[in-house]
Amino acid sequence: MLELLLKLFFNGHVGWVIEIWFTSVHNLIFEKDIRAPGRTYLWMLPIYGLGGVLLGALRSWIGSPWLFIPAMVLFIYLAEASAGLLLKKTTGKIPWDYGSARFGIAGLVRLDYAPWWTLVAVCFDFLSNGLDKIFRFVGTLG
Repeated sequence: MLELLLKLFFNGHVGWVIEIWFTSVHNLIFEKDIRAPGRTYLWMLPIYGLGGVLLGALRSWIGSPWLFIPAMVLFIYLAEASAGLLLKKTTGKIPWDYGSARFGIAGLVRLDYAPWWTLVAVCFDFLSNGLDKIFRFVGTLG
């Protein structure tokens, strides 16, 4: 149970860091804001945490990297749409609103973000594997 909680915590914070970097670089390049402000939402911590844990489980279940990466990206899109719908129902709005985006779907996901989501999936996979190795190593110490 402790391992699961640590993974949720770790993945949630990694997601926060990625989102803050992404929004910061976006604001610097596209909004021409030299301050490069980045932001995220408190609600995203459990969403990223659970998403990272489920991506790790998906990796174990699929195995092949050639099937795994497209499956991860599809999972991320489904998770993003589901989380957006849940947040809209509970808070009244979606923290990200892709309503005016050219490749946006229902304001919930953007198809043109697929390369970025692929990169995020690979990063989470790398970090998840590393975290699993740490847990295995620590388990051998006791």
